[in-house]
Amino acid sequence: QLYGDTSERVLRELAEHARDRLLQQPEITQVELIGAREYEVHVEVPQAALRAYGLTLEQVAQRVEAAAVELPGGRIEARGGELLLRTSARRDWARDFAEIPLVTTPGGGVVRLGDVARVEDDFEEVDRFATFDGKPSIGIGVFRVGEQTPIRVADATRAALLQVEAELPPGVAFAIQQDRSEIYRDRLELLGRNALLGLILVLGLLSLFLEFRLAFWVTLGIPTSFLGALLFLPWLGVSINMISMFAFIIALGIVVDDAIIAGENIYENRLKGMNFMDAAIHGAREVALPVSFSILTNIVAFLPLMLSLIHISEPTRLRRISYAVFCL
Repeated sequence: QLYGDTSERVLRELAEHARDRLLQQPEITQVELIGAREYEVHVEVPQAALRAYGLTLEQVAQRVEAAAVELPGGRIEARGGELLLRTSARRDWARDFAEIPLVTTPGGGVVRLGDVARVEDDFEEVDRFATFDGKPSIGIGVFRVGEQTPIRVADATRAALLQVEAELPPGVAFAIQQDRSEIYRDRLELLGRNALLGLILVLGLLSLFLEFRLAFWVTLGIPTSFLGALLFLPWLGVSINMISMFAFIIALGIVVDDAIIAGENIYENRLKGMNFMDAAIHGAREVALPVSFSILTNIVAFLPLMLSLIHISEPTRLRRISYAVFCL
């Protein structure tokens, strides 16, 4: 939030300057102003001027519309996202509109809009306003697009804001109102801590009560299963986001529990005199049914989440189904 005791026009100019500063960072490609009123150009034509030149309000409006056009020109796929091209001849400011010709005299004279009307810059008339800490404010939203990561975008934003702060006039300041990357960062750290703790517990407890060699191979299966899941993420169109990390955290507990159950049962079959191969096969088969049903109960519990994802997400049908299956 950019806020301070200053006029709305000055605050808007400072916000646009801050947006330009942010967009100069290679890691940032999408920045939007939030809570800012859009610019408008007000044109007031006196009735006497219309009569003097034989014009009507409709004719003036048609000439203004014809002189301010913006046509689509296609799009370009770039690394940072999609760039839209537009052929623009539109006018943005009052001084541009004031130069629009309305009437051309036989002698070559030109009557322009600014000669017959009062043209001035202003803001749209809306029944809303934004404040922060009791002062007028404009929000600046920075978003992740393309292959950018939330953490890199947030770090680049904070670095750029240090430059913006040095250029702000007295009485104007900024504050970070919301940083969603912190939630992302916290969940990513939570997933890493849980994974590390799970590996240590499985390796330590199985080594203590069973044997180290068995504990090692059971522990090795945990990161292997997650690396296998990461291998399929690009093919399924899934990114490391809040929902997929939540699915990883849930799956982490399941994998650790099942690894301990299967490892303990295999060890018990080894104590009965079976060789390594027979103990592994027989021990895994004995716990296959209960382990499968324990996984199915988790699938049933999160089935409503899968259905909601299919309903509200925007990607294609195949991508939505793949995303939901991965979450389960």
